[in-house]
Amino acid sequence: MVGLCVISNPAPSEEVLSLPPSLYRLAMWTIEAGQALFLNPDQVTASPEDLYYNEVGRALLAPLAIGEQAIGAIYAIALPNDPDFDESDMVVARTIANSTAAVVHLMSA
Repeated sequence: MVGLCVISNPAPSEEVLSLPPSLYRLAMWTIEAGQALFLNPDQVTASPEDLYYNEVGRALLAPLAIGEQAIGAIYAIALPNDPDFDESDMVVARTIANSTAAVVHLMSA
């Protein structure tokens, strides 16, 4: 089962909640490949590999995994007046993803 959980402050807009298929493909690739990505949610991306070397982005995807088992991804979008996400933000997102995966693992044991 694949689902989407949006946790946001302020509440997410309808635009954020109705994700385009290209973003779904990127999220699934992030989960399957275990690779984080920076992206611009306003642009359609044909292939995740097109984003692999981005160093910044208006949004980021970070995988959640327990060992080698992928369980989901974190998707974060910068607010309109905030700067792009960069590598330090990705480190934080990966730390959150690892912590979340550890809690999910403990709760399911």
